Amino acid sequence: MRLRGRKGIRENLEQQVDLVVLDPKQHKGKWSELFGNDHPIFVEFGMGKGQFISQMSYKYPEFNFIGIDMYDELVRRASEKARNAWSQADVETPLT
Repeated sequence: MRLRGRKGIRENLEQQVDLVVLDPKQHKGKWSELFGNDHPIFVEFGMGKGQFISQMSYKYPEFNFIGIDMYDELVRRASEKARNAWSQADVETPLT
């Protein structure tokens, strides 16, 4: 997959505090506070564009999902997919 260097990606992610955690160390041991529940957490490493994790989070709301990727552009794309998946359920974001 070719990633183009778009300007403003990091700034875009910084504005998405409802879906994107840029400093996960601050939540170490306290993820239930972020999610607002004690549901089990599933983690996907290398989530790519986020298709799988977005659909899983929509299909299984009784679980919490964390997607990790090393490329900011892929995190941005995944956040768009998550918003699209959750808009089908008339929910603004999974954390609301």
